[in-house]
Amino acid sequence: MNKEYLHQVDMAGFLLDDILLYLDTHPCDPEALQYYQEAKEKYEQAVKAYTEQVGPLFMPLVPCGGTFSWVDDPWPWEGGCV
Repeated sequence: MNKEYLHQVDMAGFLLDDILLYLDTHPCDPEALQYYQEAKEKYEQAVKAYTEQVGPLFMPLVPCGGTFSWVDDPWPWEGGCV
């Protein structure tokens, strides 16, 4: 289950990186700019879904509560990503 969420984040991130590379050389392409907005939204949704189901993926997404909850789960070498 966790792998599915992470796979969605990876795919959406690749899509976002790919369109950003295109926009480096075609910054005024209106279709590419629209596609970028859609790709960015997909990435944000994937990260949000991962965070809600698994936990924070990035440090800024860690809630300010004085603890870091990800240390309570099994680490990848302990089978935490399976």
